[in-house]
Amino acid sequence: TLPSGNITLATIQLKAKAAIASTPLTFVFDNTTNRITDVITSPMAHVLGTVTDGEVQITAAAGVSKIVFLTAAQSLTAGQVSAVMTIQTQDSSSNAVNVTSNTTISLFSNSTSGKFYSDAAGSTQITSVTISSGASSASFYYKDTTVGTPTIRAAESPSQGWTLATQVETVNAGAISKLVFTTAARIGALSLTAGVVSGVMTIQTQNAYGSPVNVPSNTTVTLNST
Repeated sequence: TLPSGNITLATIQLKAKAAIASTPLTFVFDNTTNRITDVITSPMAHVLGTVTDGEVQITAAAGVSKIVFLTAAQSLTAGQVSAVMTIQTQDSSSNAVNVTSNTTISLFSNSTSGKFYSDAAGSTQITSVTISSGASSASFYYKDTTVGTPTIRAAESPSQGWTLATQVETVNAGAISKLVFTTAARIGALSLTAGVVSGVMTIQTQNAYGSPVNVPSNTTVTLNST
């Protein structure tokens, strides 16, 4: 409790339960009770725990330091949309922290065929999501047609120095859809000579996107010529 009347100087003991690094503090004073009723920091908003005579107990809400995936890495089938993926803004202790304004999170994949979508049907392609002011998470979907282990990343834009979110997915080939020759046709200068055996010719089983797919059992392939 502070003395009534005009206050030109008062000493307040602060007991912070977490570090408050170079953070301006605004004290809300109630003229009726002559007491400090709230403490506000910028941009952390209200951080007051309790106010008692002679001291202000403060628990500082740490700011955002990183973006993480809340959803586990997925095993996908080439060409099919993933299950929902969710990212979250957190402090250095891995606690969820709400953003104080609408924040754009850009999405990246190191696979050239990897694409992001806002819907489970994969009808609306996106390159970013927005975490709304007062929230800490956003969700999206992913699709890739290249077999492998693409790394996807999520980073705030513009940069605020946060650690970006990184996750490695697995893209499987899926079902066989075609047989193709992997050796070039013998035409022009490479054409065959009558009665002479050709060089080796190789065929391969592939999915709809041209990725090799192993057969599940011994498979006979019939050869013929016109």
